[in-house]
Amino acid sequence: MSARYCAGYELVEALPSTIEGIEHWRARGPDGDADLYIGPRALLTRSRALPQWGPFARVRSGDEDAGAYVLVRGTLETSFPELCTQISPIVAVAVAWHVSDALAEVHERGTSHGALHPDFIGLDANGILTIRPALAMPVVRGTAAPPPSR
Repeated sequence: MSARYCAGYELVEALPSTIEGIEHWRARGPDGDADLYIGPRALLTRSRALPQWGPFARVRSGDEDAGAYVLVRGTLETSFPELCTQISPIVAVAVAWHVSDALAEVHERGTSHGALHPDFIGLDANGILTIRPALAMPVVRGTAAPPPSR
């Protein structure tokens, strides 16, 4: 079988996706390893709403014969759940505080952070906290009633 490419990256390993029609790949290209999502054009809309500052992963999106794609450069070396087994509870709380601070800023700006999952939040290869989109997972809507207004 010949190698398959998208966005200039070779697709090297299929990763789990729980959304029908969206492929999730570990890819290798000119800038190193990346996560690559391939699917319907709605994927482009989801990716364009993602923040790309602070701890949020930088993404590139486009359209090719294979379908719409979202490229998330780099990889997550240690996810938050894995990290929590290696550090003390107080350090885990400090990491969680940094994540919640970034999410609070997104909410204060009135923008979207997209689908999040603990398995896509953690440390990159340089040990830097990164929040990566969980584009191969469905968006879970809360069912709790909103807090009463004051």
